[in-house]
Amino acid sequence: MAGAGSPLQLSVSLLLDLYQKTSGAVAPHPADRLRAILRRYPYWQLGHLELARVSLAVGDIPTTYASAQAARLLAKPGSPRMARALHLLGQCFLARGDHPSAVALFEGGREILPNDPPLKEDLAAALMLAGDSGEAVKLLTSIPPSRLSAQGRAALDFLQNP
Repeated sequence: MAGAGSPLQLSVSLLLDLYQKTSGAVAPHPADRLRAILRRYPYWQLGHLELARVSLAVGDIPTTYASAQAARLLAKPGSPRMARALHLLGQCFLARGDHPSAVALFEGGREILPNDPPLKEDLAAALMLAGDSGEAVKLLTSIPPSRLSAQGRAALDFLQNP
């Protein structure tokens, strides 16, 4: 997703700070602040994507799913934001153990962002769990080693050296 200091996180951070200063509210967690802003601005797609990302990080799958669905509905077809929403939805299905649905969502995201390493890694994980280890290896080896995460390297090592 968006890295630290990315335009998405900077704009979210600035908006959250502005909200806190103007409303006098003190929210204990970024998800709470995002929910408050989204109640007022329900069509803020980047806010839904960020809420989904933050919620996934703390294991709140229902909120991740709802926010990613909202972002998907607000996204332009074929846009990178659509790919991000599909990726987050795929992560929800992967967490629930619905590997075929996760594969379909990740593949939809890959049609838009074919060279995105985190998307490829999550698709490889879903394929591996669905029993298609050969395709998972192909995906993981297509990622440049310098861009492969530690989890991706561990999965590739596991698949290549059973």
